[in-house]
Amino acid sequence: MFLLSRKLISVLLLILVCTMGVILYLDLWRIGPAKKVIEYQKWFQGQELNDQKKSNDTLESSKNFVPTREWQTVERDQVLPAGLHIKIDLQSGERKAKLIDDNNQIYQLTSSTKLVSLPQNKTDKESGSLKPSSRFRSYDELKKDFDSLNMTIKTDIEILGDLSTKFKNHIETYDMNENKLVNILTDMEYLVHQVDTAEVFISNNGISNIIIPCLNSNSSVLKTQGAQILGAASSNNPKVQIAALETNIIPLLLKHIDDEYEYSVQASCLYAVSTMIRRFPVAQGIFIENGGLPILIHIFNKPITQHNLKLMLKVVRLLEDLVLEQDDAELTLKEETNEKSVALAKERVKQYKEINLKFNLVKNEWCETLGNVIIRASSNPGTEDNNDFVEAAGKSLLVMKESCSSMLQLNKEFLSSIMKLLSFYKTLYLKDEFYTPLYNIINDLNNIYDPVRE
Repeated sequence: MFLLSRKLISVLLLILVCTMGVILYLDLWRIGPAKKVIEYQKWFQGQELNDQKKSNDTLESSKNFVPTREWQTVERDQVLPAGLHIKIDLQSGERKAKLIDDNNQIYQLTSSTKLVSLPQNKTDKESGSLKPSSRFRSYDELKKDFDSLNMTIKTDIEILGDLSTKFKNHIETYDMNENKLVNILTDMEYLVHQVDTAEVFISNNGISNIIIPCLNSNSSVLKTQGAQILGAASSNNPKVQIAALETNIIPLLLKHIDDEYEYSVQASCLYAVSTMIRRFPVAQGIFIENGGLPILIHIFNKPITQHNLKLMLKVVRLLEDLVLEQDDAELTLKEETNEKSVALAKERVKQYKEINLKFNLVKNEWCETLGNVIIRASSNPGTEDNNDFVEAAGKSLLVMKESCSSMLQLNKEFLSSIMKLLSFYKTLYLKDEFYTPLYNIINDLNNIYDPVRE
């Protein structure tokens, strides 16, 4: 009985162990595939990331152009680093690039699409810093190189010297070579706009050797070109202004303004005179001493032609500028505080007072002349020419108000013209702001010159 119970217990234990083994086996069989699936998914995702990274690296590499010393075609999406020799076919649009031939450095393309030079084994002499003289060649060395190529390189001053020589060779027979002379003078005018070149032109006696012979010739074209050169050289160039003044050329220029019938000659000579005397009170004094003011004002007494109207407008604007110069000098003296600058300002004001420009203008009936300009403009207001004259003459009368008001206030025709223009431009400026400046000028004239308002 005892043996039977022991056997029974053994069988039950065996059954229990087998059952637990089966259960454990079934759990492991169920968990294993799921774990394998998860592991496979992680592996697959890792493979995708690696493939994408490789693809991006390949794409990035394909976009960066790697240059060599041979011409290579550049694809549209490729990025070119700086410092390459590039050529483009304008018909097909194809681009090719390579390293510059003269560059002996070894280059590597960085991630920022820039070429960087890699260090090379060099001798101490080669690796030493280059002096400026070894990197840049002198002007004489460049000339030799160009000479070997049958090419000539010259500075503006050298070209000017060659033109002066050609002028001297052609001027004696200018009747046969007028076109050549005109071309020479035109080139000279272009060159002397440069301050340094103009000063060299003057130091080489350009006025005596070129400009004066042109002004003394019988050719209107040469007179015009000569005066244009002088005007271009003198513009904002005190050294040329002084040198020109010393040649006593102002009387010759005034003579052509007064008695020349060719408009181009008159206009060019007036241009030369204006550039010589602007901001140069000594030259303005010589201009006045040689009858410059009556000669210019006399233009307003000549028959009214399109060319004469242009000259009149130039004269009005020039004389207004000269008056403003004097006023500006006096204002500068009042506002200046620096001791040295005050001394210079005093000297400048002194020179302008010695000229006594406003007195000389009144003496030569400039106020009456400006009044007549206003009267004539009022007869046919609104045209472009008359608008220009109203503006120029009106401004001149405003800067001359202290000198001109007493005599023009008695001129009934002038006052009537002012009222007519005031009414006309008021109507226009109410419709179009473009005419506001003209209305303001006429309104100021009316306030100043109307004796009743005064």
